[in-house]
Amino acid sequence: MLASAPMCSTQKSQRSGLRRLTTLAALIMAFAVLVSAPATAAAQTAPRVYVLTLGPGDHPFFKFGHNAIWVESTPGAGEVYNFGTFAFDSPDLIPKFVLGRFYYWLSVGGIAETLWAYTSSNRTVEAQELNLTDEQALDLKRRLEINARPENREYLYDYFSDNCSTRVRDAIDTAVGGALKRTLQNAPALQTYRQQALRLTESVWWEYTLLYFALSGRTDFTANRWQETFVPQVFQRALRQVQVNRNGVQVPLVKSERVVFGAPGRAPPAEVPPPRTSWFLAAGLLCAALLYTCARLAVNVKAFRVLLGAGLMVGGVVVGFCGAFLLFVWLATNHTSSQGNENILQAPLWLLAFAVVGVGVMRGKARAYRHAHLLLKWAMYTSLLGLLLKALPWFRQDNLPLILFFAPIWVAGTVGIKELRSAQHR
Repeated sequence: MLASAPMCSTQKSQRSGLRRLTTLAALIMAFAVLVSAPATAAAQTAPRVYVLTLGPGDHPFFKFGHNAIWVESTPGAGEVYNFGTFAFDSPDLIPKFVLGRFYYWLSVGGIAETLWAYTSSNRTVEAQELNLTDEQALDLKRRLEINARPENREYLYDYFSDNCSTRVRDAIDTAVGGALKRTLQNAPALQTYRQQALRLTESVWWEYTLLYFALSGRTDFTANRWQETFVPQVFQRALRQVQVNRNGVQVPLVKSERVVFGAPGRAPPAEVPPPRTSWFLAAGLLCAALLYTCARLAVNVKAFRVLLGAGLMVGGVVVGFCGAFLLFVWLATNHTSSQGNENILQAPLWLLAFAVVGVGVMRGKARAYRHAHLLLKWAMYTSLLGLLLKALPWFRQDNLPLILFFAPIWVAGTVGIKELRSAQHR
């Protein structure tokens, strides 16, 4: 028994020494990792970063242009981060779009497939290389990779305040420590939100007209240059204004620029929206003349009475629906750029009643004439009220061309139906 004691003590001493060696080895390994980590990061090759500006396309939806960030990890390759992705074939696309609850997401693709997609559609592709430090480029790449994860990639789209261009802008601004925002917030905007939207759609008359009608006075203020960069081409130009600090020296943020693909035969977007007030006035006077003429001739000619009733029915339902839609957008959607729209005074929703009253006018019913006169008279009153309100500082929406379109129609209709009623009683 006494002989075994030294052996036990020796085993305990060996185990204690082994633990100390293991602990020492672990500490050495941890120290090696800590020391080697910065060296590994420093050894990582920093990518070159470009902003890709993609010109407008043929489809009305593509008239506003697009942009993306190209992180060139290896020459001629790398990833393109695109904040403008959405499910075009989604069954709930229309309802979500109407409600202003439509989600876009950040997708990642190759540069080759991106260039093919836009050049095959004959859309201009331009690249601006950014003057980023290695640390800024690596940090931007890391943040984009995190942003592109399925749990992070979606965002609630808003055309003016949160779209593909503003997301690119914000990512770059973070990379340069806020220098982009500091520069552009102090620069005045060149045009209002409405003007930017209208100049980009001037070649598609119905899109231009719908935007003019749907946008409220909230889009008629002059934003600063930072807010104006919701348009990709405006952002492209704004980047050229920005200077960043490099070792105490101010240098341009844009290191170089080049046209990757110049779309042949495609004219650039208009610099300012075209003046079309005379067009709206001429169209309104023409419709007013037709309405008044039909009302005057409807007394003795059945065909004109039918034409008058059909015109009131179709026109009233369309215009009334537009007014009802503006009210719906105001009260039930997230489309802040259309809320509080003064055009609701030009397209009163009670004109929907012409769906029934118009049939009575076609049949020559005196009661229908009376109702038609009442509906048109109140439409005339609200239209002229919209014009009078322009004298007040709270009603500055850019909609005079639309007033000049609607007011003559409602005045002519009111007078014409009144004369029709008087003739019927004689």
